[in-house]
Amino acid sequence: METVKLEAQAREDTGTGACRRLRRDGLVPGIVYGQGMEAAAIAVPSKALWEALHTHQGANVLVDLQVEGVKHTSEVAAMIKEVQRDPVKRQPVHVDFQWISLSETVRVRVPIQVEGDSVGVKEGGALDQIIYEIEVECLPGAIPDVLTIDITELDIHDSRHVSDLVAPEGVTILHEPTDTVVTIAAPISLEELEAAVAEEELLGEEGAIGEIPEGAETGEEEETEEQREQEQERE
Repeated sequence: METVKLEAQAREDTGTGACRRLRRDGLVPGIVYGQGMEAAAIAVPSKALWEALHTHQGANVLVDLQVEGVKHTSEVAAMIKEVQRDPVKRQPVHVDFQWISLSETVRVRVPIQVEGDSVGVKEGGALDQIIYEIEVECLPGAIPDVLTIDITELDIHDSRHVSDLVAPEGVTILHEPTDTVVTIAAPISLEELEAAVAEEELLGEEGAIGEIPEGAETGEEEETEEQREQEQERE
């Protein structure tokens, strides 16, 4: 697996104001830690980070992180552990890197890619994918881009399981072999669809009937009536 080179600059100011200034200047504040090295606050160019996040390796890309003032051997690389994004623009606003050894195994999540045209889908069934990514353990250089599963021969009600995934040599799948990855569901009839809609509407009506009016609490009205009777007796 190739590494993506990423230049980073060290930063001393770590407050909110300093981070905002970095973002205005086209930089994303972050931190890098791991391998017994002291955690360092850094900033990386937003364009270069975007390119690193959008390689065919996805979130598991290995990064040759060059930080001014921080030296490491060729046996050490970095991985992107977490990216915080703006809730509206979805642009990265903070990134965490972790130093890793290229000679030690890591645990990562790898996407599952479905291949083939299912027989059951051609007959009107629907493909239902339950698991979209799976955890594996391997050396950093052996991390697969995806794990594929062929559904060509699947008919209606057939399934493929974790045990059907074929991992490359040196890659161990850390998941229950019996868990279902994909299944071909039978087509739903018009009668079944109408019955499901009617049931949802009925449940909604029952919930509305059983609701407690806003501001009302159990026992509150009875207590108020007792207080009024006592006041009338005193008068």
